[in-house]
Amino acid sequence: MKLVAAIIGKGKKVDQTVEQKKLLLTDVLADVSRAFYLSIWVLPSLVREPIGVAYLLARAADTLADNPQADPKVRLADLEKWQAILASKGAPEESQPFWDYLKAYVQGAKSGTLAVAVGASPGSITKGEARLLTRLDEVYSLYLNLDLFAQQQALEVVSTLIEGMKLDLRSFPGAFTTDEQLENYTYLVAGCVGQFWSRITAHYLHAIKAEDLPSMESLGISFGKALQYVNVLRDMPRDIRCGRLYVPCLGLEKFLEPAQQNDAKLSAFKVKLRPWIDKALDHFYDALLYIQKTPKTALFLRLSTVWPVAIGLGTLLEMAGNPEWPTFSKRVKVSRPWVYTMMAISLVMVWSNGALSWTFSSMRKKINKYFDSLSA
Repeated sequence: MKLVAAIIGKGKKVDQTVEQKKLLLTDVLADVSRAFYLSIWVLPSLVREPIGVAYLLARAADTLADNPQADPKVRLADLEKWQAILASKGAPEESQPFWDYLKAYVQGAKSGTLAVAVGASPGSITKGEARLLTRLDEVYSLYLNLDLFAQQQALEVVSTLIEGMKLDLRSFPGAFTTDEQLENYTYLVAGCVGQFWSRITAHYLHAIKAEDLPSMESLGISFGKALQYVNVLRDMPRDIRCGRLYVPCLGLEKFLEPAQQNDAKLSAFKVKLRPWIDKALDHFYDALLYIQKTPKTALFLRLSTVWPVAIGLGTLLEMAGNPEWPTFSKRVKVSRPWVYTMMAISLVMVWSNGALSWTFSSMRKKINKYFDSLSA
């Protein structure tokens, strides 16, 4: 089977230096991946490349989807073009007009058409994103150089993520009105990543037995959804200002009107958001099970999943206990020292399923305590 795969993929290989690959999967990746880079960095080398490449392909799509200067129809066309290029698996030179288009886009950003700065406003392009788009042809070449299994899995997950971005562009300005819409959205933009992660680690690391793969994929989907629920809840005020309301909480839709965007009025909705906090915690419980079912011998693989769960729960805890959430004036996040402390503690806790369960239970109780006090 490996011989067949090698023969099929032979004509698609593209020459790349070790230095090129290292630059793309370290510096460029770190520029655009923030916390996720930590998980990729600690992964075993056998899976670091396919997961890193898939992330960069998807991150480029996300940058195109968030272009503030383009009409949604233009963004949809850009996403569909990128999706078609990935599906074609053609030689890089066949897509030269698209690479030229991206370079012109970045040049326009640098000349002032778009803001290029670290910490730029929502929807604008950052320096890291500009660097990624400029070198996207090289990332695409990395994609072509993946083996057949990794290439197909990367194509599937990135295509699904792009479908989520397209859904976003078609649905907003506006509001989701049902939990089913939110659940579907969180699968498309995050849950599918847990599925991809499970397949890649099972195939290359044999960390998941074949008979356990379906259940691990299901838990992995829930894992991804947990992280996206945190994003949706944390970024709700900013999203509302951009005309997007993902949380189907009756009454919140009035804040889509600029005249209604008042911090005091929005913060009064905190207690009404409890059902979606609970939903996030339920998904995080599945994420905990995912970690616990990962073999203890796969230390670095376990660490790569412990960190995003800890950061997600820590962010929920900050949101629950912060009187300034949700408000339009401040975005809640865990501090850098908190992250470093968590990483150090995790080196000891990662070995023990009991310790992981205790930590999850403790954080969940604190979150529930905050919301119970609001309801009292």
